Amino acid sequence: MAIRDSFKAVSRRSFFKVAAGASAVAVVGVPTIVTLEHRSEENGLEHRVRRFLEDQLTVSTQYIFDQSPGANPQPYFINTLAHTQFNVDHSLDNIKLFDAPVVSFASATDPFFDELKKPNVVGPNHLNPREWLPGAKTVISFFYPFTEEVRATNRQPGLPSRIWLAAKAAGETFVHTTNYELTRFLAGSGATSIVPDHDPRYKMARYGDTTAPNWSERHIGYVAGLGTFGLHKSLITAKGSAGRLGSVITTAEIRPTGRPYKDKNAYCPYFTDGSCDACVDRCPGHAVNKKGENQPVKCSKYCKDEVVPTIAPVIYRGGCGKCLNAVPCEIGIPQRHHRQA
Repeated sequence: MAIRDSFKAVSRRSFFKVAAGASAVAVVGVPTIVTLEHRSEENGLEHRVRRFLEDQLTVSTQYIFDQSPGANPQPYFINTLAHTQFNVDHSLDNIKLFDAPVVSFASATDPFFDELKKPNVVGPNHLNPREWLPGAKTVISFFYPFTEEVRATNRQPGLPSRIWLAAKAAGETFVHTTNYELTRFLAGSGATSIVPDHDPRYKMARYGDTTAPNWSERHIGYVAGLGTFGLHKSLITAKGSAGRLGSVITTAEIRPTGRPYKDKNAYCPYFTDGSCDACVDRCPGHAVNKKGENQPVKCSKYCKDEVVPTIAPVIYRGGCGKCLNAVPCEIGIPQRHHRQA
């Protein structure tokens, strides 16, 4: 069962349940909207949201790992690889997933959200914030960068590292948990909030040979001022590309961050001055290319044919991450980069 379809928080410290034989830490059914009467917020909510997202890195969460009678939940930090399918021997328990996040805010009525409906951007099925939540005022977009401990394991050529794949799967659970906890936090200020990719309306649409969601975290990050796109088509933020994105739509009013760029590829040296195409050489499936042709199709085919068979039956969350590691945009916005001959 997909985490998105099975997410539920039972208390402030959220209980997670793993059924016998399950392939991932699954949480059971998340409320789509937290509804409380909205009250205007004084200055300071922006700072408190940023602090809240940083604090999630050290929150202790209760996990339940079996359904036997009388099973006692035990506390673990959700920002580690404790208890993933990659970690059955607990050798990776203390590997930290993420460093402090980058956070940006957009007005829910920013006209650029409607630009995402264009066929050459995301697609006509993409919903704007107020189509998800009438009366929405703000979109909160954030990026948690993987730690050096995680990233360093995936810089070698060939198949993705065991730790990288584990971090990607566990990181998805971390972001889903954080999204839900953020809606609870905002409810304390009287706001109604929604997490689109926890919502039953969230879906993928097919456009030719590719598919796209009706809420694209990468494009939401771009609109909010979080970062711009690289040749690899991932978002390049102030803390790089190797990490996980999340977002929440809320009726709370928070000052927009603004976009400190005018071009969708402003942070990628390949597009700014042609000085870097490192991600092309890093891609083992030849999916990243200078023309951008059939990139998602080739990426999916490589992962299906080469990656999945080597890790089955362990949980897999898509992509090998090679184009995001050992490249100038791995940990930040690259300076002018010249490849060595």
